[in-house]
Amino acid sequence: MNYLYYDERLQYPKETDCYSPSIRYPEYRGEDIANEENLIYDAIRNIFRDAGLDEAHYNLAAWNPLGEFIHPGDCVLIKPNLVLHKNNLQGQEDSLDCLVTHPSIIRCVLDYALIALNGTGEIYIGDSPVKDCNLPLLLKRHHYDVIQDYYANFKNVKWVDLRGPEEEKQTADQLRGICVNLKDGSYFFGHAHPESLRIPNYDYRKVVSHHQGNVQEYCVNELALRANVIINLPKPKTHRKSGYTGALKNFVGINYSKEYLPHHTLGDAKCGGDEFYRQTKLARHASDVRARSDIIRTVSKDHAQNALYRLLSKYEGCLWKIDNLLKDHASKNHGSRNHEPGNHESRNHESGNHESRNHESGNHASKDLVRQGNAGLAKIKEGTWYRNDTLWRTVLDLNKIVHYGNPDGQICPNQQRVVIHLCDMVISGECEGPLAPSAKEEKLLLFGTNGVELDALIVRLMHFQLDKLKSISIALRDRLLENAAYEEIVIRSNVEKYHEILLKDAQFQEFMPFHAANGWHGYIEEGNAGSRKQEA
Repeated sequence: MNYLYYDERLQYPKETDCYSPSIRYPEYRGEDIANEENLIYDAIRNIFRDAGLDEAHYNLAAWNPLGEFIHPGDCVLIKPNLVLHKNNLQGQEDSLDCLVTHPSIIRCVLDYALIALNGTGEIYIGDSPVKDCNLPLLLKRHHYDVIQDYYANFKNVKWVDLRGPEEEKQTADQLRGICVNLKDGSYFFGHAHPESLRIPNYDYRKVVSHHQGNVQEYCVNELALRANVIINLPKPKTHRKSGYTGALKNFVGINYSKEYLPHHTLGDAKCGGDEFYRQTKLARHASDVRARSDIIRTVSKDHAQNALYRLLSKYEGCLWKIDNLLKDHASKNHGSRNHEPGNHESRNHESGNHESRNHESGNHASKDLVRQGNAGLAKIKEGTWYRNDTLWRTVLDLNKIVHYGNPDGQICPNQQRVVIHLCDMVISGECEGPLAPSAKEEKLLLFGTNGVELDALIVRLMHFQLDKLKSISIALRDRLLENAAYEEIVIRSNVEKYHEILLKDAQFQEFMPFHAANGWHGYIEEGNAGSRKQEA
């Protein structure tokens, strides 16, 4: 099931009405009705209706659309995308609609989950945002606390922080982490340089220790494995390290400890890494300094007060500024030819690729885009570009765990829980996501029962090329979640031209292309005349 819902009027309601519906629907069990129209609630209800959920009871008090997935007594995890308490885009700190799942989505889904449980079971609403996220502040700033207060008397509804104590979180949820070893089932098994795996803000030595040979382990919050049903509520947007983020990537947020999560590999392609486009001695030194400061941050309870940590952080910043200035100077004096894929270094990286010697000949616009894009690539660090060959492995491993891991952390041959997805694309994020996205109004909600198929739809709506994004292209290739082949994926929609058609045949002209993050721009876009296809 892959459902695309579009309404040009679609917008988020205000928090003043607790995100309640503005229509007293027969199945609605609340007492209050919103004074202003709640188009989000109406849209989600319409999606459930059009998906044929509990069709026999539609428009009756007994209608229970999520009853197909949730049974009385179940443990349900509602998994929004909460990320950070502020948008890091300069001057846009309060622009959260493009950063996190909107609370009105959670409210509606929560109502229907409670109907399905019928007074039994338990519902947890939680995420594992980035290390620096002040979750209580986010819940207040973006008005999630309105929903918390509304359901304060419901003992079976709990909001939780899925991060473990080492994540410097501000809450004290009594939850534990469960270690899951994928062994040779991991996409890191047989990795050529496991000693070089890295994640910023954590002790790299611990990251490496969890991904060696037959030890390929992750520490996930127990709720992700105890839940009978997970309702995944991602906020699709562009991503600096994976190109895009959607249903699959949102499961990075089930982690109890993130020191198990490789995000890039040390060095450049010459040494088997994806950290840099081209590594300079200064850049490598800055990376080493960052690694030392991360170790201090990990062991220091108050790293902000640690003099050595502050000194190393300032030193690292100075190194990057100098490195970037030198690269800017070289680019101005020698043109962009030293950064173009057709130079000697690129031919060594992609030996035998004749396209790189004669890239888009005669197309001046294409050449300009390549020059501009690859000059920017010279400043890439921490794997924030299209050659990142690390993060997609983490994402796909975690999806294996979420779908096939039992409560004890053992990987089973059959799916262990129901997973459904409702993607919030009413306002998405583009450019430098996930921490500093620019708002992009799409007026879309997507519903599905298979994360791989839904991500294929998301990528097409963004007007990106599936084969240039490894997390989705490899998931499709490997039938990771028993998904259909790309050529067989069918869309259903309230838009007639997209209803009951194959995804491969959809054009999506109504939706403007997303602007990719800097390190991906010029490579992943559909029909991009200035693509870096010679480095694919």
